[in-house]
Amino acid sequence: MIDFRYHLVSLVSVFMALAIGVVLGAGPLKESIGDTLSNQVDGLVRDKTALQQAVANRDQQIGNRDTFITSLSGPLVAGQLGGRSVVLVTLPGTAKDDADAVTKVLRAGGAELTGQVALQDRWFDPAQKELRQQVVASQLQYVDPEPPASAGSDGQLAAVLARAVLTGDIAKAGEPDAQAETILGALTAGDLVSVQGKPQQRATAAV
Repeated sequence: MIDFRYHLVSLVSVFMALAIGVVLGAGPLKESIGDTLSNQVDGLVRDKTALQQAVANRDQQIGNRDTFITSLSGPLVAGQLGGRSVVLVTLPGTAKDDADAVTKVLRAGGAELTGQVALQDRWFDPAQKELRQQVVASQLQYVDPEPPASAGSDGQLAAVLARAVLTGDIAKAGEPDAQAETILGALTAGDLVSVQGKPQQRATAAV
């Protein structure tokens, strides 16, 4: 049976261990422990400095790459898209600077931009599936040929958008299209897309 003497011995043992630790830490082991900690701190400082230098080197390399690409992009793309009309389609979260950079390159290639269509979060939100199905049901009549049911509502929605902003007939590119206006109006009203320019004047290519 555990009695008072057992508890007393246990307490004495604990205090003796603490006392020995304090004595060793303040005496024979003090210098060793201090040196170990100092070495660890110095190692962490060196690692941090090395990482900072690696990041700086990476940023410099990226900057050099971008400068090189920019210097070559003009001569490389000049005239490559002459006579083509293009609509720019962006995903949610696309930075304006990125969209502007793509637009600049397309124009440098001779493309005529009809406009920009920015897909909104609702286009992908699972909670908005019913809304997307409603838009498809009301606008699919304008798509010819109509996509098969196996494409699913999202595939059909993509076909609806393509009908609004693209045409395979170069002669019709840039012309007013009442059905395209209707489709883009429905997509915008449902907060599925936002529109800049005149993408309803359908382009022959999309980026």
